[in-house]
Amino acid sequence: MAYKNSEAQLPLKIALMILGILEKESNFNLKKFLERKGITSKIIAQDDFTVGMSFLKDPILSVLDEKKDYTILYNLAKHSTPNNLGILGYLMIHSKDVHEALSKFCKYYALIGKKMKLVFTDDEDGYKIVLYFHDENGILVDLENYLVMIHFFNIIHLINYIIPKSIEPSYMKFIQEEPTFPLEDKKVVGIKTFFCQEENSIHFSKNCIKIETISANEYLLKVFEKEAEDALNLKLNEGGLKEKISGLILISSTQLDISLKSISLKAGLTPRVLQKKLKEEGTSFSKILLEVRKKLSIYYLSRNIDLLTISLNIGYLDISIFFRAFKKWYGITPTQWKEKNL
Repeated sequence: MAYKNSEAQLPLKIALMILGILEKESNFNLKKFLERKGITSKIIAQDDFTVGMSFLKDPILSVLDEKKDYTILYNLAKHSTPNNLGILGYLMIHSKDVHEALSKFCKYYALIGKKMKLVFTDDEDGYKIVLYFHDENGILVDLENYLVMIHFFNIIHLINYIIPKSIEPSYMKFIQEEPTFPLEDKKVVGIKTFFCQEENSIHFSKNCIKIETISANEYLLKVFEKEAEDALNLKLNEGGLKEKISGLILISSTQLDISLKSISLKAGLTPRVLQKKLKEEGTSFSKILLEVRKKLSIYYLSRNIDLLTISLNIGYLDISIFFRAFKKWYGITPTQWKEKNL
């Protein structure tokens, strides 16, 4: 079930987490907002309910207008960590330095978002990441400043999670015009920022790029890179519908959105038609999802990934539900499995 399906979707529970942060740091009233949107407690209780990205637009813009400060976006971005990005995050964690981590992040970004393209390249005074966004028809479009900033702030936080000492980018560029509220010294959260530019980009010095990570592991990096390659190279148009849906679930697992509605949209079918076609192949969406969850849980456990991350990446926002499901599948808890097999 979705609140709006003509745009990119995210689980309502994730949207509520973001709105909860806005409420803590501003005068935004979450209860009144949900009432205006017709979001009831019954809807909130539905695990598969999703909302469009525009659901967050007005609250974020109103808070920005109230605060006259982009710090709120910087704080929102802190909640994205390498551990909750699945395979993409593990590639960053086990890279040898910032250069390799950013290179892997941009190369495999399609694991968590197909419309966004990040290009990591050298620049006249260091290195930069350029952000491109395509609409449903593949046409290049501009994102609003606040969305671009959130993505850039995410990158900053992700890098600072994996290195011993925090760094800042040299500067940022944005295609859109400068905001109406004043910026001290033309800086956003202390970072030199230029508007009305030819691209959306974030720039790092050569010294920053050379910093080594704290958990570099060449072996694990190769393991996860193989998984990333396999996920990206899945031939979804070959074989039966079951294989296609399995592949879509696998790729979507790191987006925390593997509902029937979401996967149906990605497959270009309505939920009803998808279920009908799967039935003709002697299976169902729930059976395929269960198979993928079981395989992924063992895969992540065998690599000693933390249990909360595993739970989130296979679609269980509540870790206790993951524990009960795993014990039903294998007769022991995830913790007992790790003790026995690792």
